[in-house]
Amino acid sequence: MIVNFRLSKSSYLVFFLFSFAIPWVAWSYMAFTGFNLYLFYTGYSCSLSGLIGVYLFKGREGVGAIFKGMVAKAPVSAWLLVLFVPFIWQFLSYLFYGLLLNDSGIGEVRVSNFTNLFSFHILWLLTTGPLAEEFGWRGYLFPRFLAKYKFFTANVFLGVIWALWHLPIMYGKWFSEPVSMLYFFVGVICFAMIIGLIYIISDGNLLLCIVAHWTINASQEMMGSLFPAIDPMHSAFPIFSVVMLLVITLWLYYFYRKEIAMANEVTLIYRMR
Repeated sequence: MIVNFRLSKSSYLVFFLFSFAIPWVAWSYMAFTGFNLYLFYTGYSCSLSGLIGVYLFKGREGVGAIFKGMVAKAPVSAWLLVLFVPFIWQFLSYLFYGLLLNDSGIGEVRVSNFTNLFSFHILWLLTTGPLAEEFGWRGYLFPRFLAKYKFFTANVFLGVIWALWHLPIMYGKWFSEPVSMLYFFVGVICFAMIIGLIYIISDGNLLLCIVAHWTINASQEMMGSLFPAIDPMHSAFPIFSVVMLLVITLWLYYFYRKEIAMANEVTLIYRMR
């Protein structure tokens, strides 16, 4: 038990040291010198640190289990969450904002622009956060948290850490848009809840978590092209977006309450050992 404890402590240390230190230094430099694609991709240290942490904790078998799990069959309900929930969230955010606050209403809805989802830019987003981060957040850290905390607590902790990780790359908004930073933290915690649900109902399939991370980012990038009359940069739009995200997250939390209860029972059994 002492060896396992030490391995666990060392894997945590490696993960947090490298997943934060490398991008924070690079992104802090980038905040003052301008965007640099190579420095931007230092975010991959999160996934790499996660894989190293899993190796230190469980060896080759642990790393192999992650990749084997990615090709395992997942329930249809998990794929529905991955592929539709982010777009439903953004669609409803634009819809209600347009109906309730936008001067020109919803305006023209250009459904044909949904094909923008397959544009190079949107597909490129897969190579940023989804692949750069998920082997760290859900591949390494979330299972460790689930072994110690209940589902809700584990996701709140992960969401806060996940949001803090982004701070240097969002340096410009610290002072110019402080309220948007609050929205960002709330949003990331909700995203952690949603991807956490996908994780437990797919039995830890990291491929679904990666795709979910991508659809969350992609839906925010391309939904504006469907509603050209609505300006998502308007100060009131993030309020609609965050409120709608909270409503969807709470509904999903209720709808999957049995699966969450089972995850909490597993946590309790693990802690009693």
